[in-house]
Amino acid sequence: MYSIRCPECGLINHDDDVMFPLCGQCESDLVRCESCRHHQDNGCTHARAYMLYTADGQAAKACPEFHSHQEQRAPRLLSSLPAPLWVSLFISMILLALLLATLFIDQKGRYFFGSPLQVDTAIPAHAIVGHPFTITMRVTNLLTDQPSSRYYLVISDEFFRIMQWDAPPPRAERLDVSHHRLFFEYEPLPPSGQRTLQFSFIPRLGGTAPFIAQIYSPSNQLLRDQLEQHIQVTGGGEVRVE
Repeated sequence: MYSIRCPECGLINHDDDVMFPLCGQCESDLVRCESCRHHQDNGCTHARAYMLYTADGQAAKACPEFHSHQEQRAPRLLSSLPAPLWVSLFISMILLALLLATLFIDQKGRYFFGSPLQVDTAIPAHAIVGHPFTITMRVTNLLTDQPSSRYYLVISDEFFRIMQWDAPPPRAERLDVSHHRLFFEYEPLPPSGQRTLQFSFIPRLGGTAPFIAQIYSPSNQLLRDQLEQHIQVTGGGEVRVE
């Protein structure tokens, strides 16, 4: 869509107005060859459009190269949009710029997506009633140039239906027992650092004990898929660790 300011009365007319190409106020003809920017010395100077030129100037109405001397520039995109929409676009552009800047500075996305931690576990598949056993979890900071984030370990207390502690749980910054779970909070690991957590239990009853654990970063990002292993507790036999 384009607009033309009438040279006679000053009204701005749009090409989709009902009376266009006549002015909606004074009815002047707005689309004529002599009002085109390519018109000069009673002729057309455009390399292709000159073949359409007629002395009466009416060829302009069918000419694809017609541009009036009075043609108005289209409104700016943002000013033509509803305010909530362009404000949302502006905020989205800022957020996108911040994301791109973050990824440019930290190409591996370590700061934006959370510090990577590797978790290795050794969990027994079988245990014996009355005989203690140990679950080992080794947490490694894969970053070589910076500390990891703080991280949290959550263990479902369904495990304690037939288990009990054989030794106090490993030291943690915070330990909560609530909502049917054990919640441990640990300080960041140094660059390339490791922390080994050992949990000692003793079975009280025979049956199946589900050991279910999850490790999170401060932003609640799951650092490893849920750990789940069912330990079969019997009344005899040797504890076998896998």
